[in-house]
Amino acid sequence: MASEETAGARLDCMAERMRRSIDDVPTRIGPAEFGRLGALITVRCPHDLDYLMRRAGGQWDPGNRHWLIEHRRIGPLVRALRRQTDPLFRQAGISLDEV
Repeated sequence: MASEETAGARLDCMAERMRRSIDDVPTRIGPAEFGRLGALITVRCPHDLDYLMRRAGGQWDPGNRHWLIEHRRIGPLVRALRRQTDPLFRQAGISLDEV
C-alpha cells in the first residue's frame, strides 16, 4: 500500500513538473513565436533560424508554416535562440529583458 502511495505521489510530481515546464515556454523570443499543438511546441520564425530548429530535431509543417518541436527539446532551443537573437537586438538598441 505504501509503495502505491509513493508511486502515485511520484506521478503527481512528474505531472506537475511537466505542466510547470510547459508554462515556462515563452510566447516570443526575438522574431520566434511559440505555441502549442497537442504535446508538441510550435515555433514560427524566419528562415535564418531554420538551422536551430533542425538541430533541436524539429519537423517543418508546410501546411501551417511552422516548426514542430518535442517538449523535451525546447529548453536547449530556447537557450540557443536567446544566444542567437540577443546580440542582434542589442545592436539595434532593443533589450529582450524589457517588458
